[in-house]
Amino acid sequence: MRNDAIRRLYPEAETIRGAIAFTAPDESGIESIIHLDDTLIQQEIMKIQLEDGIKSVSRIVQHHLDTTAKEWGYDTIYTAVGYIGDPDPAFNSEAIMFRNWRSAVWVYVNAEQTKLQNAQRTMPTDAELIAELPSLDTYK
Repeated sequence: MRNDAIRRLYPEAETIRGAIAFTAPDESGIESIIHLDDTLIQQEIMKIQLEDGIKSVSRIVQHHLDTTAKEWGYDTIYTAVGYIGDPDPAFNSEAIMFRNWRSAVWVYVNAEQTKLQNAQRTMPTDAELIAELPSLDTYK
């Protein structure tokens, strides 16, 4: 992970004399070796991990919403919510239920992502995240 993160942050970096560094010209145009500070590298790696984790959380949550809607016979959560206002009372009722649940889930997730960004919580596993989400049963 460390080397991948360094390559993402500093594509021109290489190992020079046993340290991660890159060469760059100074004001006079002379190439100098610039060593990357390990603390800076570690901070950047942690930022990348957080960004990747937050993206992963969104994908996991969206998959959970869609999978749950599929269990009810809809293609996706968007399809389920699309029945709001349907003349069939059952479809309309289910659509409202899914909309309210989806909203509660994303409100919760957004709050937890803010906690992650502020280092107020650790990254949950996929299973922990799903278990923490509001239950659809609450909205039936």
